[in-house]
Amino acid sequence: MRLPLLAMLFSSGCVQTPGHRSPDIGSSSADQVETLPPGVILHKVRADLEAAIVERFGSAALKRAQFAEGYVLSRHYQGLPPPPSSTGTPRLPVAAILIFEQGKWFKAETGGGFQPLTAAQLRQWLVVLADTAPWIEPAYANPTCTDAGATYLIVSVPERPFLIRAANCAMPKSEGLGLAAINL
Repeated sequence: MRLPLLAMLFSSGCVQTPGHRSPDIGSSSADQVETLPPGVILHKVRADLEAAIVERFGSAALKRAQFAEGYVLSRHYQGLPPPPSSTGTPRLPVAAILIFEQGKWFKAETGGGFQPLTAAQLRQWLVVLADTAPWIEPAYANPTCTDAGATYLIVSVPERPFLIRAANCAMPKSEGLGLAAINL
């Protein structure tokens, strides 16, 4: 069942071509291929994730990512907003942007700057990215744990279908990919 789905995604344009925005979820997304439970709308996942990215890194960083040859957006949270910091200012979302440009991977810094991954980070990232299991997991799976935190994840990389996930403990590979991006 998954192989025809992947073939359909490739032929329907869900694979991002370098230098172009990711596909519109409304016209060609997993939420139209898979049956999702009520309330799980991938548009909301994307909107929440992109809002957190803009809050932490700025809109220019998000736009740069969306027009890069490849990108990964990730946000992790435990469902409730974090408490304010000891200074009283709100804490920034736990989020990451990785972009692939001119054959190199870069990670966004708070405020919107990008730095190339170190050699050790790059080795670690390429091992995680080589695992195709996140693309096989469903777009949503009911959590199998009592701690229903989630990692929102959007991945658009060459040679792979566009990926959007509201990953949780029932989707360990997708969640692991999102957390790996954050932990670099």
